[in-house]
Amino acid sequence: MKFNENTRNPAPARFAAIGTTIEGTVLSIDPNALVPEFSGNRVIGPKMSVNGPVTQIDVVLDVDGTPTVLHTRGGVGTAIAKALNGADLNEGDFLSVTYTGDEKISDEISDAKVYSAKVVHAKK
Repeated sequence: MKFNENTRNPAPARFAAIGTTIEGTVLSIDPNALVPEFSGNRVIGPKMSVNGPVTQIDVVLDVDGTPTVLHTRGGVGTAIAKALNGADLNEGDFLSVTYTGDEKISDEISDAKVYSAKVVHAKK
């Protein structure tokens, strides 16, 4: 039996370096995507809290014809919320997120990635 699927679909968004921008039309929004728990580089299940599984909002964008999932926990979610300024993000909107730099939190914690976002709402 042949296996034809050799890429992840949707592909995960990767912010490789400061200045990287991921942008495209919003294809779908999953408000209850499970956050994975890793052991090394391997997913071992969903991340758990005292209240149960930890979730995040996942946004799938059409990035140059490739469905790309953007996980919005942390700095990405904060940047999108600022760009929306109380409005909703909807399918068909254009979303652009840029990795703008790092912010030192403390000597014990890795620097936090900082992002900016822009949203252009689809015409209704």
